[in-house]
Amino acid sequence: MRKIILLVVINYYVSNVFGQEYIVEGKNRLNFAKTYFELGGQFSPSFTGKNSKGNAFSNSSSIVPYLNIGGLHFWGHAEFYISIPLAQLNTRKNDSTNFQLYQSASTGARFLPWAYRENKLRPYIGASWAIANFKQSVKPDENQPILTKNKLLFDAGLLYGKGNFITRLGANFYPSNTWEYPVAQNNFQRIKTPSWGAYFGLIYAFESTRSKNMEAENARLNKFPKVSKPTMNALKKGDYFIGIGPSSSFMLSKSDYNETHFPYFSKKPVSNTFFDIAIGYQFNKEGIVTTLSFRNPKFTNEAFGTTQTIKNNSFVLEAYKFLTDYSGFTPYWA
Repeated sequence: MRKIILLVVINYYVSNVFGQEYIVEGKNRLNFAKTYFELGGQFSPSFTGKNSKGNAFSNSSSIVPYLNIGGLHFWGHAEFYISIPLAQLNTRKNDSTNFQLYQSASTGARFLPWAYRENKLRPYIGASWAIANFKQSVKPDENQPILTKNKLLFDAGLLYGKGNFITRLGANFYPSNTWEYPVAQNNFQRIKTPSWGAYFGLIYAFESTRSKNMEAENARLNKFPKVSKPTMNALKKGDYFIGIGPSSSFMLSKSDYNETHFPYFSKKPVSNTFFDIAIGYQFNKEGIVTTLSFRNPKFTNEAFGTTQTIKNNSFVLEAYKFLTDYSGFTPYWA
């Protein structure tokens, strides 16, 4: 009996939560998603650092401005985004110590139990993958390394908006915040950076897939089934394309050479930003995309007067196939 009651409650919750409309005219293909740009600031509280003698000192709190590029999807029930840090602003100056603590460009997703609506306060929860960077500088020896770490971050917050503008108030939570940091070449100290951070953002969201001057095309697209084949109504056999965009790489394993000779270097460094260049062909009727890509990441380690540069040039042949089309959302298998 308890299982039956539980199933009834779950069914009621799902039918009400996921039955809410994103916009007035109801759910259709062209209001499935909205693009947005977000400017905001991430606040991190102060934390304790350590010098080469193991003595503790206080590092200041900091604010990192960021730019987010993303979109509201599934009629306001989900967000997918990338986050780009712009700078680090420390709230207090210290003449003898300094630090860097920021995430490289990260990507994440958030879930809204109640779909986003204008003039409604909406909670969300989410997770993102990021590469965290940490460096501590203590005078007179300031040439200490930047360490990097792959991290899964969690966040939660609230959205409230009207028209094209949405405000965000939230908090991040960092499960992995302990660093074995080389304060000297052969002296490692355990430093714990903040386990949480708060942020505020201002979002500008806009509709990019429909136009008042294309009513006939809008009506045609909205006649597509909610779930359809990604190759539906394909007319041409295929199309060639070229692409270029900024990218970054990171190492998956540690270097035995560095572990022996330079243990104070970052174990898995992140590359500089480079341009990923691709040329490809899309088989429209098969839903398959093939590409030939060129990538040339460069990795740099620098600490205690030693600089190491690793360069890698590669050509990569890739292919992926679209699995389905859910109102324009098309997952694929690579």
